[in-house]
Amino acid sequence: MRSWRSEATDQGTDTKNLAKHHERKKQQYDSNPYIDLRRSDKNYHLVQLVQDYSAVIDNRIRDVGCRVRKDSVLFIDILITASPEFFASHSEQDERTYFQLAVDFLKREVGEENIISAVVHKDEANPHLH
Repeated sequence: MRSWRSEATDQGTDTKNLAKHHERKKQQYDSNPYIDLRRSDKNYHLVQLVQDYSAVIDNRIRDVGCRVRKDSVLFIDILITASPEFFASHSEQDERTYFQLAVDFLKREVGEENIISAVVHKDEANPHLH
């Protein structure tokens, strides 16, 4: 889990970079040689992004009436995965169910309205959810 604080980062730049990574909008990923863009078509969303990350975050902060200070946490990026052995010993449907249960848990814990996207990456060595 990674928190994004307003004093340490430029939220606009960070959310754009995060969205490019999660939504696979870059042509190549020098910082992560494990991404195989030829397999990106196997990635799938369990919560579909409806606006760009910055707009959703800004709108949510405004809607709930939060005051933003320079040390405020603006958003949190979460990564959910399991061991390669787990995925090797389970079916594709089991994998999808595993990630759906994780999203359902997050919806209960933080509220569905606070989840802006849930995408499963299958184009790296081990499936994982952002």
